Amino acid sequence: MPITIAMHQPPRYTRLNDEQLQGARVIRLLDREETRYPLLTRLCLDFGLQILQLHPRVFSLLSRQWVPGPVEYILACKAPDNVHWYRMTPTYPSLSELTAYVKHHEVDILHDYLFGDIGLPGDTGEDTPDAGA
Repeated sequence: MPITIAMHQPPRYTRLNDEQLQGARVIRLLDREETRYPLLTRLCLDFGLQILQLHPRVFSLLSRQWVPGPVEYILACKAPDNVHWYRMTPTYPSLSELTAYVKHHEVDILHDYLFGDIGLPGDTGEDTPDAGA
């Protein structure tokens, strides 16, 4: 049985909100020939995009405190100020699902990255309603 992945709207840049994260790290795909994710590797090496592994924090009703949530992956890029990250994809629980989304929206992602308007004045850093849905 084939795996079906619900595809979201085409990508929109939204600034990554650090307050919702326990932590994050950059996943480095360095070798084109030995990678399991050639499309993601090409985007990272040829265009300078990054794959981020996010560790979101969620509020636990049982302990009444913030606890680490499940690991999520996104494709992201740095803003021109080199401080803020911008998400280019919704979050996915695995690199395989992220790859499927990127494959479906590769042209939109590259068009927005090459000709988009990241880091314009007035950017509030808030996610669009459909960014993670």
